[in-house]
Amino acid sequence: MNFTRLFLICAAILIASSATPTTAFAHTLKIMNTAPVAFLIPSEQPGLGFLTVNADSSSSSGNPATANHRHCFNVFVAPTSFQAIRKKICTHEGSADVVVRSLKAGVGRIRLEEIVPIGKKRQVLRAEFGFYRQLKLTTLHGMVESGQCASLSVEGGRPPYSFRNLTPKMGTLSESGEFCSASEKYGFATLVVLDSGSNSTSETIRVRAPIRRLSMDPLNWNITYSEHMPPHPYSGDSGEWFFEFPKMGFGEIDYLTQNVVGGYLQGAGLLARMSIETSDGAEFDHHTESFNTSTFPAHVRFLLQRGTRPTQDPGDRWWSNPIAIKLERGSFELRVPLSADQWTNVSGQRGDQSEAILSKFRRVLRDPGNIGFTFGGGSFFGHGVRVKNGSARFILHEMTVED
Repeated sequence: MNFTRLFLICAAILIASSATPTTAFAHTLKIMNTAPVAFLIPSEQPGLGFLTVNADSSSSSGNPATANHRHCFNVFVAPTSFQAIRKKICTHEGSADVVVRSLKAGVGRIRLEEIVPIGKKRQVLRAEFGFYRQLKLTTLHGMVESGQCASLSVEGGRPPYSFRNLTPKMGTLSESGEFCSASEKYGFATLVVLDSGSNSTSETIRVRAPIRRLSMDPLNWNITYSEHMPPHPYSGDSGEWFFEFPKMGFGEIDYLTQNVVGGYLQGAGLLARMSIETSDGAEFDHHTESFNTSTFPAHVRFLLQRGTRPTQDPGDRWWSNPIAIKLERGSFELRVPLSADQWTNVSGQRGDQSEAILSKFRRVLRDPGNIGFTFGGGSFFGHGVRVKNGSARFILHEMTVED
């Protein structure tokens, strides 16, 4: 069989087998020396081409090949609409892969030239060419409830696949690609799929769970919008955390929150057990801005925020109101029902004021980003507090969601 006839037969087989677009195809082709072989890529999205070159166990003369023979090939791949590839590959085992990325629809050509050392006989070559669509990993809606399992869906790439879990604390990932989230954990899980061509892609899915108890690790609490304050509170000796109120002229404490993305609120209400220590004569001052002239004293109250950064939507931030704790020496329980009539938004609207406002309050319960406290007085709930004529410390012992 001459090279022209071989080319036409291979092209006809490939074109016929590719008449109906599929997600992947692969063909084994016998290539003698420099004979070009045609291949066709279906009219689909760009993907990956793989060319595996194998040398037969016997030479073209029928004599056994040397087991340690180092095979080297010049590989030419020229798919339509893609820059031609010329690559030299070598292997001791008689086979090697060439990966051609971003192949496009059309008929292309493959040509192989075995580089034969002096005194060695040329091998009979076989090449397997496959085209696979871009590797993609998905899960249903990108979300899973805590304690539940979801099977990952893989498209494209070159099977077989393997999986890797980059966030084992969020759950387990089986060899078959089934992710089972840990019980009562919320947050994000990052999962990776790898194909046999060393290509990989990842997917980050959201793990949802009802919030029962907020972490008492001070590093999970963030002090924000607060001049001259540390980024986090400090760890105590018995599981509590604390911070020192800044003194007059040295900043103020405004927001203190924890990121709870992935969790949701259901239950009777929020409960925080706290205490405040002061030196004799210490006073809390909330006049951090010249226009805040109200004498209503400094308080601490709960904050619910949708997302992790403030937005222009007044329905994305809610404060417990009227329930709050006046800043003074003592031990306190801040207990607020998760009822719309106990919360007001940035615009001062109560959560049950209208159906439209109520829907915004329910939305933040379903999808909170930050939960915590703000400090303020006068006309503002979160514009900051400082201490004068002494020192003061705020201590949080526990924060939970009550059933």
